[in-house]
Amino acid sequence: MKVLLLGATGYIGSVVMEHLLAKGYQVAALLRGPRPLPTGVEVRTADLSHPDSVRPDLAGDIDAVVHAGAPVGNWDVELASVRSLLSGLNGRRRTFLYLSGTWVLGPSPTLRGVPAMLDEFSPVQPIDLVAGRDRLEAAVCAAPGANGIVIRPGLV
Repeated sequence: MKVLLLGATGYIGSVVMEHLLAKGYQVAALLRGPRPLPTGVEVRTADLSHPDSVRPDLAGDIDAVVHAGAPVGNWDVELASVRSLLSGLNGRRRTFLYLSGTWVLGPSPTLRGVPAMLDEFSPVQPIDLVAGRDRLEAAVCAAPGANGIVIRPGLV
């Protein structure tokens, strides 16, 4: 199985890459430019902050995409890049996993002064820092012909 990993040199992505390689997966790292990587990792070059560089064919031979990359600072631009990768999956029912975060849920409501529990069915109310991430989540989950998965870790 071949996995395209965005954010492969980052804090979370580097650990994901180690685990994928240890389990025998082929890893293709999507990078902005040359970086040291473990032996056997294929490099694909694109920059999420420049959607024209994120061509659909970057995901053409991929079985799964893991997006653990840091936000680029412009949600419209990142959304365009993610949609390009999703289109490269060509309706082949491949998995696209997007690593989001709990901040997209916003502050916890309180019930009689006690913080209420939030879960995957809670409405999104992103804080300003991540306003726009909810649109990425929606695009991943609604992508035609792809298995979109969103994970929202609380602390990293």
